[in-house]
Order: sequence, then structure tokens, then C-alpha cells
Amino acid sequence: MRQAPPSAHCTIGFAGCLRRERKRLATILATLLETFIMSKNRGVVYSKPGEVQVQDIADPKFEDPRGRKIEHGVILKVVSTNICGSDQHMVRGRTTAPAGR
Repeated sequence: MRQAPPSAHCTIGFAGCLRRERKRLATILATLLETFIMSKNRGVVYSKPGEVQVQDIADPKFEDPRGRKIEHGVILKVVSTNICGSDQHMVRGRTTAPAGR
């Protein structure tokens, strides 16, 4: 089998370039996984009229609002979402929600 000639910018040969590129791509993939897939629990928080922020939030717990343990439940991982048009009311300050929620 014929080997492709090394590119003009690669002085270590085709196999060496391939190894280097594979390592570079593995590093990029690991960074993407850590940043987007395995990131902390995050949510959109209403800060004040006209301002919302994406912040780290506490991991969910199996307990009710009074702190009593819930024996059965499910925690879902949301991988994609969007906002509803009515969410714009909160961003524009037309809400009774307290800041930081």
C-alpha cells in the first residue's frame, strides 16, 4: 500500500503528523466533554429586570421542600432546552419573582 507524501508543513512524516493530529483532537474532545457534557449543574437565574445569568446551581436532592427524604424519584439530565416567549416578560421586568430565582 502506498503511503501519502508528508505535507509541506509537516517535517516528521505522514505517520508522525497523524499521531500529532490524533492527540490534538483527543485533547479538544476531552475539553468539549468536560465543558458541555460533564459540566456542573447549571441553570438560568433571574438577576434583575433586563438581566438573566447562567449560574452553577446545587445538585438536586431526594427531599421535599420541608427537608423530608423522598424514597423514590428520578433525576433527569437535560441536554438541550430553550425558552418560551412568555419568559421574555421576566427578562423585561414584568414579573413578581424575586431576584436570584
